[in-house]
Amino acid sequence: MDRDFSRQNFLGDDSQEVFESTHVSVVGCGGGGSQIGTALSHIGFLNYTLVDPDTVDNSNLVRMLGATKQDVEEETPKIKIVERVIKGINPNANVELVDKRWQDAIGTSKLSKSKIIFSCLDSLRDRLELEAFARRHNIIVIDFGTTIYGEKGNYASCGQVVMSKPGGPCFRCVGFITDKALELEDQKYGAAGMRPQVVWSNGILANLAIGLAVDLLTSWSNDPKEVFYVHYDGNKLELKPNPNMKKLSEKALSCKCYG
Repeated sequence: MDRDFSRQNFLGDDSQEVFESTHVSVVGCGGGGSQIGTALSHIGFLNYTLVDPDTVDNSNLVRMLGATKQDVEEETPKIKIVERVIKGINPNANVELVDKRWQDAIGTSKLSKSKIIFSCLDSLRDRLELEAFARRHNIIVIDFGTTIYGEKGNYASCGQVVMSKPGGPCFRCVGFITDKALELEDQKYGAAGMRPQVVWSNGILANLAIGLAVDLLTSWSNDPKEVFYVHYDGNKLELKPNPNMKKLSEKALSCKCYG
């Protein structure tokens, strides 16, 4: 039986054709990437590349949609879990699985065929490399992530959704990645430990990233988005334009970093 997408008609008469013909990639299929894969499959996307070299462990169960205790016991690859969710919603989906670092799959995967890459990476350096790859192939990157920092009794939670669109400002232009941030990225986040995450902040930001992607593909809102950088304050539960956006000059709207 064909799925009924009538409740998405406001996205445009040809929106389903657009979704079904668009190749998307999810780089990093843990807490954030599992949210992305689940939402895309509900919307009706059919063509995916999923990239992640890791298997599920106990720490993933607090944030990874679709992961089960049995997956932990069997050390199921994260990409297999996201594929299972996608195909459980639409068995006709075409899902390419890459069980290695994305840098090691450039020549053999369909990454370069993507219209949009969702970046769910932990490392800023990995993000810069992925952005450079995407710029060479005229691919939009939508990055999102969260972190928790501070000390016991005084934690702060924050995150971001930021877009790198070919021809527009890059991660450095908007102030998302800086030299100082690169120098500090190997340090731990205080008493909260390394890369702390929770399912609700991942969900908030993942769905914002999905909404941005849908708008880019369909233009349903009549609000062209050439620049996008939103900050999440997890303590106040607020989403706001990142303060760096106010500092952008007209020159920064046209990136010169990638020549």
